[in-house]
Amino acid sequence: MWVIEVGAAPHLPAGILSPYRDGERDAVTTAFANHRRRKKDAEVAARPLLPVTIRGEGAGRRMRGGGNQRITVLDRSDDLKAKLGMSPIAWWNDDLAELSDDVSLDECLRQSRSAGFTGMEMGRRFPNDPEIMLPILKAADVTLCGGWFSGTLVDGEMADNKDRIQPMIDLFKAVNAPCIVYGEVGRSIQGDRSKPLATKPKLSDDEMKAYAKRLTEFGEWCAEQGMPLSYHHHMAAVVETEPELDAFMRYSGAGIPLLLDAGHLAFAGGDVLRAIDNHHTRISHVHVKDVRMEVIDRLDRSKQSFLDAVALGAFTVPGDGSLDFGAIVQRFADHGYEGWFVVEAEQDPKKNPPLRMAQVGYKELMRVMTAAGYTVETQGFPNV
Repeated sequence: MWVIEVGAAPHLPAGILSPYRDGERDAVTTAFANHRRRKKDAEVAARPLLPVTIRGEGAGRRMRGGGNQRITVLDRSDDLKAKLGMSPIAWWNDDLAELSDDVSLDECLRQSRSAGFTGMEMGRRFPNDPEIMLPILKAADVTLCGGWFSGTLVDGEMADNKDRIQPMIDLFKAVNAPCIVYGEVGRSIQGDRSKPLATKPKLSDDEMKAYAKRLTEFGEWCAEQGMPLSYHHHMAAVVETEPELDAFMRYSGAGIPLLLDAGHLAFAGGDVLRAIDNHHTRISHVHVKDVRMEVIDRLDRSKQSFLDAVALGAFTVPGDGSLDFGAIVQRFADHGYEGWFVVEAEQDPKKNPPLRMAQVGYKELMRVMTAAGYTVETQGFPNV
């Protein structure tokens, strides 16, 4: 290994072991995470800001980086492995009908696979019967790489959430998906276009402690059922900002792994690289969502909602937005992350055709992931 001083970080790639291999999901369930950690002396002394996480802007724009850092870079005699997936939200949006194209599930999967992606997260047009889903996935040569669960544990009953997620656990186990994405919708204004961003819910310190404890218990229970969760911090929800994420991670335990979403954290004003440094041991799933900072900077958060921001084009794919995914993916590589990198980029499919955007995102991810030393797995549905 060798030590380097990091200012502006480089670029990277993606790919991983097939989630259809039983050994992988068993390991995930046991460890509450779906990646190996190469933690040989990873020393990080963080300064707060990195001048170059915004693509194409000079050093004067300081934000969302992890500062100049002293990092022990691991000698990778064997490459890190990752897989690239997509979310169907690029084709149809569950919250904004105006941002949904008239595309079938089969065509969505075909377009994503033709761009190079080997996985797809679950959306509303997916069947809930594994006997129906598996032939569709096989025909498209993709795997199911996750899917959103609308949790309500901030206020809701544990028993109710267990009852609602059980069919999803059974389905995801049957198709060998790697994890279920837990998204908190309790108190959230993310789906209410009448609620400005500035009115997002906030938890007291005592509320955050109790909430994190419940999520840990719930995550442990789900893993015991054979399907781990990955917690999705989200704009307009109770865990949105970097300080809120830090508090949640501080008060929760290893039983609830983290989904790190670069776009949501950047939108919330957070430091993506620092969040990776602080929480890499718990990160089990990654959303590589890009943002258009020129859209975000023009928002009136006292009047405009999260859905207004989405409709205006706040999000996009890597390579088309403002974030430096070379720096971001490199930081994941520095900490030895292996697993899924999933493009989730809701935007107007008529202005930004999903197939073209998928091609842009895949090209950029392959560029930066290769530079960071990842081997991207190209096999989709397993040959069994």
